[in-house]
Amino acid sequence: MAVKLALAMGNTVYVFSTSVGKKAAVEELGAKFVCSADKDQMAAVTGKCDFIIDTASGDHEASHYLSALAVDGTFCVVGLPQAPFSIHPFSLIMSRKSVAGSIIGGIKETQEMLDYCAAKGIVPDVQTISPKDANHAMVSLAKSDPAVRRFVIDMSQLTPDLVVEPDAAIDPT
Repeated sequence: MAVKLALAMGNTVYVFSTSVGKKAAVEELGAKFVCSADKDQMAAVTGKCDFIIDTASGDHEASHYLSALAVDGTFCVVGLPQAPFSIHPFSLIMSRKSVAGSIIGGIKETQEMLDYCAAKGIVPDVQTISPKDANHAMVSLAKSDPAVRRFVIDMSQLTPDLVVEPDAAIDPT
């Protein structure tokens, strides 16, 4: 959603990922893909970003992305990795870079965002599934399948006799 919102606001959007398998999905959204494991690609975006939203929940080195920030740029953390990360003060001070964090806005900000999305036709990419397919969805998410972003379980299909289908990746026999 952050990519869609930033694009709708007229921004040039870069998506950083170590997974080149996400490139097509990123470009389909209209953003530019940067493989953060590729030194040449990272060098090409040095100083180009005014704002970076770090959504990664997996452990990673956040300081790796600070070179992409422009002077007065902000690195905003919204993901919650298990391990803490460190940032050398020199990388912030010399270009007046800032680090911020956020969980969620209040009711007013949330309503403004929903109104903006409605006005611009911005909707999340979801795949609606039956409760019986929950295990298959978990396997897809665990594989970081780039075609899968979010699953929504249609609870209207939930019945007392419904059986969740096993998946060999979760329930080996």
